[in-house]
Amino acid sequence: MYGKGSEEPSEAETTPEDAPENRRKHRRKAGLWSARIETGTGAFSCAVLNVSRGGAMLLVSAPVFPRQQITVVIERFGMLRAEVIWRVKEKNKIGVRFTDAPEQIALVFGNALPE
Repeated sequence: MYGKGSEEPSEAETTPEDAPENRRKHRRKAGLWSARIETGTGAFSCAVLNVSRGGAMLLVSAPVFPRQQITVVIERFGMLRAEVIWRVKEKNKIGVRFTDAPEQIALVFGNALPE
């Protein structure tokens, strides 16, 4: 995603600690579900660690970076477009914000998630 001469974002700028708990708009549901992410460079297996109507935390080994647009396919629920918000490289975790319309997110998850 980064062109010639560009640099990968600093890990210090992309940790989840930069997003305080009180900024979350949706309650999260813990889980460990099989999933995959689809990027411009291919599809990669991952695991969903938690999910809300606003986004998810994923365990990945794929080369994805903050601000990258991806598609998250959660086998248990379905497919949603998302943007990578943060990455902790040494823990192989990323946080994503769903970018689909709220109606689409509700359709995918149904009543499976708390409001």
